[in-house]
Amino acid sequence: DECLELGGRVAIQAICVPDERYASYIRGSDFVRERFFPGSSLVSLGEIRRVCQREHVSLEEAAPPFSVGRSYAKTLHEWRRRFSEHEKSIRAEVSTLGVGFDAKLLRRWHYYFAYCEVGFE
Repeated sequence: DECLELGGRVAIQAICVPDERYASYIRGSDFVRERFFPGSSLVSLGEIRRVCQREHVSLEEAAPPFSVGRSYAKTLHEWRRRFSEHEKSIRAEVSTLGVGFDAKLLRRWHYYFAYCEVGFE
């Protein structure tokens, strides 16, 4: 709340873990956290509510939480298709930074898109 003016508001958009799986999720690890987003963590709606209550921050839900799962699965599919379509230019662009986008890394990104697409279906 130190980033908000007194009485300020913030909108939260997050990929959430169901409350009943949050405790085991937070103690574990997975492919996405290990290979793509080290140090990252999803949250649960219950955890957001708990922290707001603990910090005496009011939480107003303008609308009930909703799922974009199937829509996001289509988005991931489209990203994967476009990634395939533009691999040559992606490889060239990244290589100008001296990083290199080898076949192994390309396969890893294809796997990531497919893995997440299935997870959101």
